Amino acid sequence: MSASIAERLRAGTMLGAEGYVFELERRGYIKAGPFVPEVVLDFPDAVRQLHREFLRAGADVMVALTYYAHREKLRDVGREGDLEAMNRQAVRIAREVAREGDALVAGNVCNTWAYDPDDPSTARTVRAMYAEQLGWAAEEGVDFVISETNDYLGEALIALDVIQGLGLPAMVTMAPALCSSSVATCWFISLSSTNRTRIPVASEAAPLSFLSRQRWSSVPTIPNRSTRVS
Repeated sequence: MSASIAERLRAGTMLGAEGYVFELERRGYIKAGPFVPEVVLDFPDAVRQLHREFLRAGADVMVALTYYAHREKLRDVGREGDLEAMNRQAVRIAREVAREGDALVAGNVCNTWAYDPDDPSTARTVRAMYAEQLGWAAEEGVDFVISETNDYLGEALIALDVIQGLGLPAMVTMAPALCSSSVATCWFISLSSTNRTRIPVASEAAPLSFLSRQRWSSVPTIPNRSTRVS
């Protein structure tokens, strides 16, 4: 049985690779603007190839290409009917390549553009979108979940709550809209009933980010779940 992310982090450093959407857009498989990963269904071999390139470069994690594969985005491009198939296929492709090199598979969700901290009803909408995406990912067998490019803390915490409810470790990154630098610092949380670890990550802008093995006793208390990160 493959070692879990917690076991691998205890043993040393893990290398993760990102930038699937932009790289596949550069190669002509994803449309700039919407950036919806239709390529998962339309050109699956292109996704496999990119996973294999990351694996050969030394990545320890294959990230399922479900960034912007949520209901609202697919509705915008007229492919809402492909929602489940796209999410499941993305995990299956990532898992297929991960087996070639003993890599882990990460489920993936991102900011939804539907969240408004001043409108409580949007939290229910966002939770429903995350629940369906991550429910399919869990059924397909991801090892942990990355929730990324969150500019609202409240939305990030909804994702974290859904991930925890599925009993999976979580990596949560923030990409605040108001930032003194174009490079937004990220952070890593591995949460289970018995372990809490927060690990700084290099940056959202870096195509490859090293996860260091530094530990804290607990995740800091966050007083206001609807605060916009700035």
